[in-house]
Amino acid sequence: MTDLKRHLKTESLYLSLVLLLFFAAVFVNYNWFLNDISPPSFDEAGHLINAYRQYDYYSRGSVISSFRVYQWFYPPFLYQTTALLYLLTGPSLLSSFFVLQIFQCILLFSLYFTGKKCGNSFTGFLCAAAGAFFPFALFMSHRYYLDYPSTAMAALAFVFLINCESFSRRNQTLLFFAVTGLGMMIRWTTPIFLILPFAIVFAGFFKSQYEIFKSTGKTDFIKYLIACTAAVAGGIWIYHRGNSDSLPSDFEYLILILKSLLPLFLISGILIFNRKIEPQVRFFFTSVCIFFVIIWHYYIPALPFLSANMTKGASWGVGEGDAFDFISYLRMFVFDYQGIFGTLLIVAGFIAFFVKKDKNNVLWLSFAGFICGFIILFLLPNRDVRYFLPLLVFSAPLSVFWFGEIKNNRVKIALSAVFFTFMCVSWLGWLFLQKVPQEKTAPYEYALIQPLPCRDDWHYNEIMDCLEKISAGKKMVVLFSEVRSQRSTPITVNSIFMHYLVKTGSPLEGFNDDCEVKIQDKYCNSYIFSNYPVSKGGNPDLTAELLIYDRDERPDLPEPVQRFYEKYRVRGERELIDEFELPNHLCARISVYKPGISGR
Repeated sequence: MTDLKRHLKTESLYLSLVLLLFFAAVFVNYNWFLNDISPPSFDEAGHLINAYRQYDYYSRGSVISSFRVYQWFYPPFLYQTTALLYLLTGPSLLSSFFVLQIFQCILLFSLYFTGKKCGNSFTGFLCAAAGAFFPFALFMSHRYYLDYPSTAMAALAFVFLINCESFSRRNQTLLFFAVTGLGMMIRWTTPIFLILPFAIVFAGFFKSQYEIFKSTGKTDFIKYLIACTAAVAGGIWIYHRGNSDSLPSDFEYLILILKSLLPLFLISGILIFNRKIEPQVRFFFTSVCIFFVIIWHYYIPALPFLSANMTKGASWGVGEGDAFDFISYLRMFVFDYQGIFGTLLIVAGFIAFFVKKDKNNVLWLSFAGFICGFIILFLLPNRDVRYFLPLLVFSAPLSVFWFGEIKNNRVKIALSAVFFTFMCVSWLGWLFLQKVPQEKTAPYEYALIQPLPCRDDWHYNEIMDCLEKISAGKKMVVLFSEVRSQRSTPITVNSIFMHYLVKTGSPLEGFNDDCEVKIQDKYCNSYIFSNYPVSKGGNPDLTAELLIYDRDERPDLPEPVQRFYEKYRVRGERELIDEFELPNHLCARISVYKPGISGR
């Protein structure tokens, strides 16, 4: 009884330390958030806009419509989570920041339980600390991308996988498949990093059940595997057979989804009530069915859209400057992702892994997951440092488990002190180095931390105030246009668009394909949006426009935007209201049209 009390006391102590670690990481992130005034990147702004769209659906009571997002390139779970917080707090960048902190909490506690299975509670705490302050992980924990939330869900799924005991524990098995499904509803790459660990655990499960099948009918397992595969294929066929080219109504969409789920429900029901098959096998396949139910409403309708866009996007990585060979790929992992100190830790971890004789299952699964994920990422056409982030699920325990193997207490204390000193220096760097001139921070950035808060003034508040003032009480269409010569302009345009939505705080009526007109060509993207629905074939009264242009070029409208004016017959002289000088040689010009001169 005394040992049990001591164990519970130790467990409570380390769980409290992980919680303290989480609050410290949130404080560091919040300080960065307050000091950085740079525009969100193009992808980040796009994700924020999608979250605002979900908020628009919720605020108008269109709950079913909020699930009909299969025209989007990414699944909606993160956006839906953010939109729910928007309902409570109102749409803001701060709300989206706190959504990421929820996932950070999930990640740190998941890493703690993974590390604990590798050694003890102290190892678990070190594992959580590695996830909290490894440079790139800390940087991504306050940027609204999909990578950090999907990493958190992969870490939580891995915890359930290593605790399910070859799928013999029902609750852990069900939670593994459910969490993996939710992870796929954030980003489709989430299961990539769990493929090999899952295959290893599944092999153990299959072996144990096969021994039972020898006496009860060894083909049952294969029969149910074929049945589940047929149920998935049949559901896909039913949906696409019943779907027309036109966008179905909410009711039609709901009926299509339910009809396509029918084969899965039938298989699941047969498994639950068929007493001839082993209960553990029935529950395993029922959990698989639940996984498909979770992802069904997005992936089944979106399959044609995703396949077409993935094919088109196969060369994006080359255009964006991703690593193109193994040496560049390895250099990106070492210098941009792990950092120098993190690389030393994981190299030491690999050495200790190969030297250690009695490796437990969690270490083997972590090693398998890391190697498999690392190789698959290299084989993908797009390689970006962000895509490394889910490797943290395996690299964190591999980096610190060997601390528990050190027999000499003095050496263990000394190395632990170095570990936490580095963590504190990284955090203090983010807290205080922003007061150092930007050109003098590079050595610290490469050695310890990711980019510091940016203080460049993009005049967002002034631009927003001006737009709100001239649009008050008017039917207004605002045009954001881009110039050809600046790669940074898409970021500027997308982020200003997102800032306008967040700052105005009023949902756009039917902010979808009916009221958003998009013009694209090789060089120019333009966004037109309205406070009221604007049909693509309509004739909007253009009250104001915002043009982003290069200060080194003439601020004429690019050709695609000129074609827009021809299409909608918008005429008249512009009256310049205000002009703002932006970083990166850009300028923002706000103009209005004089009354009575627009229209056909």
